[in-house]
Amino acid sequence: MKANFNRLTLLLTSFTLVSVNLSGADAQTRTITPAQDGTGTVINRQGNQFEINGGSLSGDGQNLFHSFEQFNLSEGEVANFLSNPNIRNILGRVVGGDASIIHGLIQVTGGNSNLFLMNPAGIIFGANASLNVPASFTATTANGIGFGANNWFNTSSNSNWSNLVGTPNSFRFDTQNPGSIVNLGSLAVNSGQQLTLVAGTVINTGTLAAPEGTISVQAVPGENLVRIAQTGHLLNLEVAALPANSIGEQATITPLSLPELLTGGGATTATGMTVNSGGEIVLTSGQTVQAGDVAVAPQTNGNYNNNNNNNNNNNLAVTGETVTLNAANNLILAERSLETTGDLNLLAGNTVQIRDSLTRPFSAFSGGNLTIIGQQNIDILALDSINILGSAPFQATGNLTLASDGIISGDSHFNAGGNFSILNSTGAGGTFISLYDPIIYSDGDVVFGSYEGASLKVEATGAIIGGDINITTPDVNLADSADPEAEILSSSPALILRSGVRNLGNSPNINSNTPVEGTFFLERPASGNNNLTVGSVTTAGGPIILNSTGRIVVDQINSQGGEVNLQAVDNIIVSRNINSDGGNIEIITDNLLRVGTSTSANDNTPSISSQNGSTDGSITIEHGGGETPFIIGDSTRNGTAKSINSSSAQITPRFEVPRSTDGVFTQGNITIRTTPLPSEQPPTEPVEPPTVEPPTEPGINPPNNPPTNIPRGENPPNNPNNPNNPNNPNNPGNETPVNPPNNPGNETPVNPPNTPGNETPVNPPNNPNNPGNEFPRNPFNNFNNPPIEPPPVQPPVVEPPVVEPPENPAPVVPRTSESEALTPAQQEEVTTVIEAELVDRKNPSVSSVEGVENRGILSNNSILDISGIADENSTMTVQQNSDGTIALVRSDPGENLVPISPTATSEFNPQERIELARADVTESLDVENVEQAVSEIEQAYSLDYLNYLGKNIATFETEISVSEIQNDLSEVDKKYGTKAAVVYVFSRQNDLILIAIAPQGDVIEKTIENVNRDDLIEMTNQFRLEITDARKRYTQSYKPLAQQLYQWIISPLQDAFESQKIDTLLFVMDRGLRSLPLAALHDGEQFLVEKYNFSLIPSFTLMDIRDRPLNDPRVLAMGASKFLSQPPLPAVPIEVQSITQEISGNYFINEDFTIKNFRKQRTSQPYNIIHLATHSEFSSGDPTNSYIQFWDTQLTINNLKSFGWKWETPPAELFVLSACRTAVGDENAELGFAGLAVQAGVPSALASLWYVSDQGTLGLMVEFYNQLRNKSAVSQAFRSAQLAMLRGEITIESGYLLSATMDEKISLPSELMNQGNIIFSHPYYWAGFTVIGSPW
Repeated sequence: MKANFNRLTLLLTSFTLVSVNLSGADAQTRTITPAQDGTGTVINRQGNQFEINGGSLSGDGQNLFHSFEQFNLSEGEVANFLSNPNIRNILGRVVGGDASIIHGLIQVTGGNSNLFLMNPAGIIFGANASLNVPASFTATTANGIGFGANNWFNTSSNSNWSNLVGTPNSFRFDTQNPGSIVNLGSLAVNSGQQLTLVAGTVINTGTLAAPEGTISVQAVPGENLVRIAQTGHLLNLEVAALPANSIGEQATITPLSLPELLTGGGATTATGMTVNSGGEIVLTSGQTVQAGDVAVAPQTNGNYNNNNNNNNNNNLAVTGETVTLNAANNLILAERSLETTGDLNLLAGNTVQIRDSLTRPFSAFSGGNLTIIGQQNIDILALDSINILGSAPFQATGNLTLASDGIISGDSHFNAGGNFSILNSTGAGGTFISLYDPIIYSDGDVVFGSYEGASLKVEATGAIIGGDINITTPDVNLADSADPEAEILSSSPALILRSGVRNLGNSPNINSNTPVEGTFFLERPASGNNNLTVGSVTTAGGPIILNSTGRIVVDQINSQGGEVNLQAVDNIIVSRNINSDGGNIEIITDNLLRVGTSTSANDNTPSISSQNGSTDGSITIEHGGGETPFIIGDSTRNGTAKSINSSSAQITPRFEVPRSTDGVFTQGNITIRTTPLPSEQPPTEPVEPPTVEPPTEPGINPPNNPPTNIPRGENPPNNPNNPNNPNNPNNPGNETPVNPPNNPGNETPVNPPNTPGNETPVNPPNNPNNPGNEFPRNPFNNFNNPPIEPPPVQPPVVEPPVVEPPENPAPVVPRTSESEALTPAQQEEVTTVIEAELVDRKNPSVSSVEGVENRGILSNNSILDISGIADENSTMTVQQNSDGTIALVRSDPGENLVPISPTATSEFNPQERIELARADVTESLDVENVEQAVSEIEQAYSLDYLNYLGKNIATFETEISVSEIQNDLSEVDKKYGTKAAVVYVFSRQNDLILIAIAPQGDVIEKTIENVNRDDLIEMTNQFRLEITDARKRYTQSYKPLAQQLYQWIISPLQDAFESQKIDTLLFVMDRGLRSLPLAALHDGEQFLVEKYNFSLIPSFTLMDIRDRPLNDPRVLAMGASKFLSQPPLPAVPIEVQSITQEISGNYFINEDFTIKNFRKQRTSQPYNIIHLATHSEFSSGDPTNSYIQFWDTQLTINNLKSFGWKWETPPAELFVLSACRTAVGDENAELGFAGLAVQAGVPSALASLWYVSDQGTLGLMVEFYNQLRNKSAVSQAFRSAQLAMLRGEITIESGYLLSATMDEKISLPSELMNQGNIIFSHPYYWAGFTVIGSPW
């Protein structure tokens, strides 16, 4: 039943205003009496002390149950629960129907027992109430406390005590309006213990304390169940609808309404609450309390004493290591202080409302993460606190997060020692407003959605990502502030954003490395960049100041008369335009400037303008492009799409700004500066800028027109549909500028122009990480904008004609008498060297040519020195050109190498052959010849991988048939007891083809129509980004994408899998889909990993099926925990040590992790598993760009098999890379990842698509090897490990790695010891790792 959030109805007679009486006198007539219900509770009163004995024991003797008719204490009285060392929990219920009013002391003696007090009618802790319990204390107005599946300690009936064993795990609320708990006293538990209040409504005007422990306050809607998420811990209370079978009998106790509870007679205002004429509870601070609320407020209107020696302690309401205040309705926090040494969580099903006053401040100081979530709204007005405290009211040593699907109103100052985020429930930027005074400092990244309101200042040591910003008023609250920019912010509607700052203007008061009460604060996770990315920026006449040590990416800027100042170390990119309307504009970048990247050809709005009828603002541009020209009329590389205008000057397209020896170009009050020409070079002749844009002349191709002599099957180099062309809008990263993504700095690349001075158009590599290759994105929109069409403008200067080069040109060197020809034997030896890929172009200092090194063949970058087979008077070399041709080079003694005679060039084009093979697939599918299509997919995909690996594919043919695949599957299923199927995924432009082959039966083919290939790949990339976004780690924002991808790729084959009882899938994925985290696909109820074992294979042809199970695994584990130029991996020593304890093997770390030692170990002992815990990258480009980091060098992926690894002797069966990542959306990087087993020469490999946290990797790897001892197939063992992570069976608690399947806990290294408890259920921790190659 839904919670009833209506205001409480007053059941008393009407009155104008009733003050609340909670004095001790009211309890004088009440006492503690046992219930005569057979529980056996015995009470002996000795003076003011009640000795509580007897009771009933559970079957295991660890739980003691008491039953009271009433339970009350007057001031000075003591309720003493007698225990013994065997009793873990004492549980008392009050069944008489009256609320408990406690003004005395509750204590436990004789044992270290937790105490539970349950009274559905309500509980009031008076001003003199206190606790003296050795362990944890819980007070609740529930109707029952649960044990196990459905065993209850009820208030309405007796239970079978013997069944109530174990630890309490839930609270049951049977009524629509559960009773309330009010605390006016000082409730405290001992260090490291837990204090929990669970009721329908909770009000605290006293104090709650759990030093180094946990405080949980939970307001519960009616007819609900509260589960304790972690057995034995009250860290996570989960509220769910009450199951029908959980109610034994109808509740016999009707809870008092909160007004009834608080108006028991007498008169005193010391409680901080009154009941008004409308029957509403009103706090002294002015807020109204409703059913389902949690309220923290002062008891009186007394002034806060900031000069008190205890500083903020005289206003402290709640303190502990970890504190969670969770309201079913509203969370009201007024004029009190909250302080934790760990995480502080402030949660509400409706609104979080925070207030201070002129006399009493509010503050929330967290030594860990500070999280505020109001599902409907967050309403913060805490400005007076800034002056009272002399610091920001909201401070976190870790991350500071405000999340709501409604308005987030934040009138206060915020200091985060980690990331600062304003989010909605999907993890995207939330809607942020501030009427008076927002200032944000973050020693990490800052993320928010749209912002509107008073002057805004944000400083971050990391990135800033925001939406549209509209500054409407000055920040008048800063008039007397010590902030260095208070005058700017208070005198005009101003915006100041700074990313990548070295020193924050107002750092958090708590140092992230300072121990507080024995707890070290965790260091923040960082995005790794300092970029500043926002949408449209508008001020009502105030300045706009955007500074970044990275790049600045913004949609458009309009200051309405205010000055504009943009400064960045990297590129500055503005999608549309900058308009100051009379204000001065200053733009400074150490790199390139691009303004108007999204401007349409028909839009003639100036790209940069300070025009105003009465004010003539100056425009100053300083860029670091140097030799990259700044062009007005071309924003693709360095320049503006349209004109630059001031009131007195104008520069119109198309105009290339000339360079001079002083680096300055001036026209009127427009100044453009860049790197000066060297003095010895004459300056370029200045060209008078044209005043109009000349139209493109018909019949004349601009310089970038594509050549016409294109071989069949290839796209022209500059054709926008050519995947090799950086201008292709479908290439990953070349999308139309959209709102910025949630991972900082992930801007989209743009299209670089031709290399200056080069008549032939050159297409630079499409690397989204290259500096300058970004398009700005507007915050948090979908990727729906159309591709950008460059404006059809012609330069006013006639360019020389474009001469297209021939395909695959070889060096043209005249034949001379010096020319030599290799003998057939020499040619064979040279060819063998090249084909074997024995050249390590990244590491020339280490010879990789073992097979022929004794004959004098040495590697020299991309040149093979074959002096051993040349004549004795000269050196002969063979140079393999980048286009695949081979040139013979000779050098006489003392001379440089000079090419003298190229070998005959080949017309073979590998990419064309691959495309022809794909065309064959389409032909077979069109005529419904599915079996032939399977063979052709095998051919096309195998060619793709082999070509990436540098193999000669000119004569490669595979003729594998469906029957052969089925026979192989049948044989391997018999060995391993599996039921396997191969799944081919082939994507065409507008449909998706799925083909499944099981050991028996017909081939299954499904065509999913209207699945656009570009949309599919974009969704795949976005899905991966959603999972890996650290700010969404506690959301399920990935679910919609996971379910859509499941519907496309898995659902059409689901019935066939179920009918044949398939349990293992071998995925053969198409281009762009090989980095899809398959494990996280979701059918709406389960993840794919919950249903199947699976692996990713390049093709069935290239897969090496293991002959026998890994019955006797032996692992060589090596890794590094520290690096010179990469982040440390502190868990690696524990990882490699732990896995060698799970299965037999040896480990080596840091200085012993060298190639030389690796080779030594491989040849000395028969290891069949190689485990490398180190940084690895699958990057764009050829395999030489991808590497594995050893202690002393990087080993490129192309040399993985041949660089002396000797995988075959003794044979390695499994290769594990536990800290690798793959570039998002890059097909070559995907080939490297999915082809890892082939390249390593092993049947199976295990690697990750992204870097997983050190703790997550440690947990997954240790569990994997633990499972490998008992599972015959690699994919079965790894799936079991993934499921253990998903189901919360592997956790980090109190600095230890715990697993339900392991007896011993693993202590974390000191660097990770105090980073809090972690549950690894999110796909980020387990979905990135994939079994590659054979699943067996």
